[in-house]
Amino acid sequence: MSKKNTESMLIETPCRLEAVRGAARLLRTFLAANGIGETELNAWELVAVEAGTNAVQAAPRRRSKDDCNVRFMMNAWPETVELCITDHSSGFEWPDKVELPNEESENGRGLFIINSLTDNVRYLRGRKENFLIMRKARQTRRPTSDVQRDTDLETTLKMMTEELGSSYESLSAIFRFSSDLGKVDDSKACAAKWLSELVKVTSMDWFNLFQLDENNSSLTLMASSTANYDKNTLSLEQFQLVEIDAALQCRDIWFDENTPPAALESLNAQFGSPLCGVAHPIYVGSQLFGVLCIGMRAGKFDFSISQVNVVHTFADFLGIQLSNVHAQEEAVEARIVNNDLQVAAGIQRSLLPRKLPHLPGLQISARSQNARQV
Repeated sequence: MSKKNTESMLIETPCRLEAVRGAARLLRTFLAANGIGETELNAWELVAVEAGTNAVQAAPRRRSKDDCNVRFMMNAWPETVELCITDHSSGFEWPDKVELPNEESENGRGLFIINSLTDNVRYLRGRKENFLIMRKARQTRRPTSDVQRDTDLETTLKMMTEELGSSYESLSAIFRFSSDLGKVDDSKACAAKWLSELVKVTSMDWFNLFQLDENNSSLTLMASSTANYDKNTLSLEQFQLVEIDAALQCRDIWFDENTPPAALESLNAQFGSPLCGVAHPIYVGSQLFGVLCIGMRAGKFDFSISQVNVVHTFADFLGIQLSNVHAQEEAVEARIVNNDLQVAAGIQRSLLPRKLPHLPGLQISARSQNARQV
C-alpha cells in the first residue's frame, strides 16, 4: 500500500454524540468520492458512529482540555480502507472474543457491530490516549480521476468541514437561546438579543425580523439591530420590496448592489447603502410566520455555504420557538377569559329568582338559556 495511492481525511471533533454523527457523515462523503459503493458506505458510517460513541461514553465526566476531542483518521488505499479513532479517555478492556450480548445487556453491541463489519480490529490502550484501528478490504475500486477532480474533492471537503464547525456554533447558540426564552417575559427582546448573536456568529452586520400579522396582510417589525427605524409595518401590497417578495414567493430573495433600488427602499433607509444579504421566509409547518432579513454593509454578495446554513437553521428554529411562545400566551389569555366568563355566568345565575311567584288563576314557568358562557 504505497503512500502515493493513499487518499486520507482527518477530522477532529468535540467529545459529543452529535459531533460524532456529523463526522461519520463527512467520512461517508469522503469514501463515496473515492468510489466506495453504497453497501460499504453504510457499513463504514455505522462503524464510525459506534466507535466514536464508545470514545464519548468512555470519556470522564469532568474533562480537561486534552479530553475534549475525538480524532477520526480515514485512509483509502486501492485495496483497503482503514479508520483510526483516537481519544483521550481512560479507555476500556477489549474482550478476547467479541460476541453478540444477550437482549438484556446494555453494553457490547457496538463492539460486536464493529467486529462484524470489518476484517481486522486493533485496540491500543494507553495512559493518555487510545487508538482503535479498523481495516476492511475494498469491494469497489475508486474510478480513474484527473487532477481537477482531486482539487474539487479537496475544496468540497474543506467547505463541509467549515460547515460542520459553523453548525456546532449554531447549535450551541440555539440551545442557549431556547434556555433564555423560557426565563424571560419579553420574547421580542429575547429574539433581538439572540439575533444579535447570530450576526456575530455569521460575521454579518445587521438584521430585521418581521412577523406576519393575524390578517395575513402585512409584515410588522418584531426585532431589529437598529432602534431608530420608524417604518414598522410593510404591507404585502408593496410587491417590489425584497421582504415582501420573500413572503409572497415563499423562497429566499438575495440582494446586492445590482438589485433595483426600489426593492431595497426600506432597508437602505434603515441601514444605508450599498447592502447585500438575504430575505429568508420563516415557516412553522406550512404556515408563514414572518421574514428574516440579514446581511452586510457591502455591495457584492460574498456569503459562504456555512453562513447560509446557519442563518436558515437559526431562523427556522427561532420561528418555531416564538410561535410556541405566542401559542402559550394565547392559551393563557384564553384561560383568563374563560375564568372571567365563568364568574360572569355565576353572577347572571345569581340574579335570577330562586322560585317563581304564585298568582291565582295563572300558571307561570320560565327558562333561561345563555348563548355561550354568558
